[in-house]
Amino acid sequence: MYISRVRVRKDGVVIPVGLSDIYARSRKRNAERGISSVMSFRKAHYLQIIEGKVDDVDALFANICDDPRHTDVEKLLDCSISDRFFPKWSFKLLESVQKAPEFIRFVNRHNREIGDFDAHQTELLQLFYDLSKPRVTACDYSGKELMLRGWPDFSEISQSPTIIELCARLTKRPHTYESLVDGGDFGTRRQIDVILQKLDRLELLNAFAYEEDAQLATASSGAAAVTTANIEASRSNGFYGKMREFLFKSR
Repeated sequence: MYISRVRVRKDGVVIPVGLSDIYARSRKRNAERGISSVMSFRKAHYLQIIEGKVDDVDALFANICDDPRHTDVEKLLDCSISDRFFPKWSFKLLESVQKAPEFIRFVNRHNREIGDFDAHQTELLQLFYDLSKPRVTACDYSGKELMLRGWPDFSEISQSPTIIELCARLTKRPHTYESLVDGGDFGTRRQIDVILQKLDRLELLNAFAYEEDAQLATASSGAAAVTTANIEASRSNGFYGKMREFLFKSR
């Protein structure tokens, strides 16, 4: 994971110079090299995480350091991983890492290393991710909606009827943590936490706040003055709206 400063131009919104070329080339080249990555742009800075074989990642990072479109490149994390956090994306632009479950899991897993950042490194990461907000830990699923990305490998987790039933339920649709505990179908809160932690370690569990979804549902029913036109207008404004428009026109 690194953060760099980028050259920008101002056309109503601040737009990084050369991002469209980075997007097009990186998707193709990363896929060819088996590299997965995510990038976000905020306040004239890029944040990117690169995953792959050591030699491929090191070579790509060296190219980035020599790329005139990046300045003040600051490497924040450089470590070995057993499984990728972003395996389905060769290059993905994230509008907000704060709302991306995959990025939140990445931060949670590297909580100790991030806690050792110096003041400058912490300040850089704060541009993208508010470290002052409480983050979901392995045992804290309260107030979260849970869903599995897929079935676990039962050679890595117990194939008990309880676990099979829980996996079946969570692959069909999201369920709140409280509904799983209150239902009593999967044991005590502690027993459920143990199962969820195992699924989390296997990178299969998505945990996200459902309060925002409830607010959107309330708004769409007429309880708040939010319209489709408002939503579309908000999506079209700003840097990412401009990028979506540009990429669509470029196809």
